[in-house]
Amino acid sequence: MSIRTLCTTCAVALPLLAVSAPAQDRGTDRERQEQQDARERAAEARKKKAREEQRKKEQAEQRAREERARQAREEQQAKEQAEQRARAERERQAREEQQAKEQADARALEERKRQAREKQQAEEQADARALEERKREGREKQQAQDQADQRALEERKREAREKQQAGEQGGEDAAGGSSQRDLVARWVLEEAKHRDRVARIRRLRALAEMKQQTERVAALDELLSKENGLYQRKKAKARSALDPETLKKIDARVEAGRRRGR
Repeated sequence: MSIRTLCTTCAVALPLLAVSAPAQDRGTDRERQEQQDARERAAEARKKKAREEQRKKEQAEQRAREERARQAREEQQAKEQAEQRARAERERQAREEQQAKEQADARALEERKRQAREKQQAEEQADARALEERKREGREKQQAQDQADQRALEERKREAREKQQAGEQGGEDAAGGSSQRDLVARWVLEEAKHRDRVARIRRLRALAEMKQQTERVAALDELLSKENGLYQRKKAKARSALDPETLKKIDARVEAGRRRGR
């Protein structure tokens, strides 16, 4: 459009505008009111939309919090369940270990009892064998002693017969010879008594040893020592009163009796 055309148009339009100005003003007020109402409605809509968005946001946040709380509860429950399972597993393992330990202790106790029983049985068997051995030895000693006593009795009988025979020949020997014979007879009798006492003490000692009477064994040992000491003193005193020839005869007879006693 040229400048001339524009100016022509304006010249024509300005009078028309001037005539329609009041009507245009009224239309403008309505438009402004409508625009104001539209703006208010738009503002109200924006506020409503903002409130709706805020409500949705709060609801979303609420749902998010509830979801986080639910997840936290589930995680806590899962954790508690896991801890409970772990505790149950530890308790189960502890019970199994305790049971295994108790079983091992029971087996060890049974093994010790078995070993103790076997040891006790072995000791009892050894004691029984030792007792049987002592009894056997005691019987053998007793038999040997009985045999020795029997031989000693036979020896005393023989000596008594010899003494009787010697008494019947009393007129053939002098008074000194008769005295020597009396000493010999007394000494032979003392020797026999000594053997009897020693034999009895030894039998009693064998019985006490078989019964494991240690105090009685010690007392009998002491008694045997005293008997041997008394015998040696009597023997020394009797030998001092005899001549050498008579001593030889006495020693020969005593030795012969001992050999028969063995």
